[in-house]
Amino acid sequence: AVTYPGHARGLILVDTEAKFSRKRLLEGYEKLGGTQARAIAQACFDNPTAENFVRYAERCRQYEAIGEIPDSFFKYCIMKGEVTAHYFSNEIFSFDYIPRLNRVASPVLVLASTENPVHSLESAKEMADAFESPCDLRTYVNCAKFAIDAVEPACNDISQFIHNYA
Repeated sequence: AVTYPGHARGLILVDTEAKFSRKRLLEGYEKLGGTQARAIAQACFDNPTAENFVRYAERCRQYEAIGEIPDSFFKYCIMKGEVTAHYFSNEIFSFDYIPRLNRVASPVLVLASTENPVHSLESAKEMADAFESPCDLRTYVNCAKFAIDAVEPACNDISQFIHNYA
């Protein structure tokens, strides 16, 4: 959207940010799982090995949703450890689109949750504030992952956004 700012009729951003903050990410895990969860997450992001991924999945993935994550949730995900390791080692904390978001010409809907340790509400607010085009930030309280914790309200907000700008 920042490379081709006039192409989209609308932009919907869910569980994402324009710039990852290591500090916010680790604080999110500490808030939900204490210092042990923070240490495990930090090890995974600082040294993304197979062993650290296993520990992360066993101890930290539970904080990615308020409700129980059903086994079927990951059924269609293709997990490639080497891709994740590369991303964690080389990219996750290196990009920053904040200065370029003002180029986006289309309306934007940002969906943010209050309890997601990976995608913080603060990061969503920072991102939403950077758009000059109309931007609607929707916040979901007691929610970590929309696909589990807030399916109906998130779908309603998305439908309304599409209706308004289609």
